[in-house]
Amino acid sequence: MYENLFTILPDESTVETILRLFGIETMSHGEMFHKELINEDTLLQEFVKLKFLLSTKYRPYKLKQMYTSLTLSKCITILKHFLGAVGFYLQSAEGTYLLVDIHKVKKKREVIVTFD
Repeated sequence: MYENLFTILPDESTVETILRLFGIETMSHGEMFHKELINEDTLLQEFVKLKFLLSTKYRPYKLKQMYTSLTLSKCITILKHFLGAVGFYLQSAEGTYLLVDIHKVKKKREVIVTFD
């Protein structure tokens, strides 16, 4: 799926750069941010500064699509795309976003069945 979005899959340092714009310092399971606490103007300015870095990863059509009329929602979508490429996703509820490590969730769901 992510091959459709990226020419080169992003590395964790690129994702952490994006996360810092949302106030998250480390990419770890359980980190969260609140949409209402984000200064939208500042965030949009920072995303404009990141455009070159993102252009090295995103496919050109996707970059153009995301940066045409850049909004807070599109910034969150960009974050979701990049997180997904490194095994994380954002779980959201009422303006609160929780960082979830897919590998930890899958590990919790493993069941061992034994027969006597």
